[in-house]
Amino acid sequence: MLNKIKYLLNSENIIHIVKAKLFYDYGSEVVLKCTVSEISEGPNVNLESMQLKRITSFKQINEENISIIQDIIGQDKMRLWQYKINEKNTFLFIATINGEFANYTWATLGKKYKPWPFVKKDDIVFGPCLTYSKYGKKGLYSKVILYICNNYFNDNLKRYAYGVCNVDNIWSAKGLIKGGFKEIGIYKRKIILGISAVKQIKPKI
Repeated sequence: MLNKIKYLLNSENIIHIVKAKLFYDYGSEVVLKCTVSEISEGPNVNLESMQLKRITSFKQINEENISIIQDIIGQDKMRLWQYKINEKNTFLFIATINGEFANYTWATLGKKYKPWPFVKKDDIVFGPCLTYSKYGKKGLYSKVILYICNNYFNDNLKRYAYGVCNVDNIWSAKGLIKGGFKEIGIYKRKIILGISAVKQIKPKI
């Protein structure tokens, strides 16, 4: 809570939050779905050195890895992370391999994820996420999703898990499919004056 107050005292941070809450275009996103019990590691995954941690403060991420993440996502998104990191029902996970940043994954409980009409309050929505290019195409993302579900959301294996990724992020979509997810469609999402608008632009193939 104290970190959130300190963050809000910065006028630049407040401007970014207001913009994100009132006007934000998420673009076109692929949505995939499966039950928690159907999630698997995917084939040929051998990442024994991977460590995954739930992040509740930037102090848990070393400076070198923060620098890598900021270079990838940009300073504006990093500012929003500092605000979002302690929101209720929202979770940030960072995977490292031999101490180096490998993947970040946001997970949100359905009760918080209001824009999607088909998401129920106990469902889990994964995304945004990103795997560092050095560790791409190794099946890391499906392993991260499985680990998160086994260790944090294993109280209800019948609940649905949704994966959401930008249409240009084909490797994340492929990683989810390898892990047992099935595409249900492509959706366009915007926030206009604080109101979320979701429109399906392409049904599942």
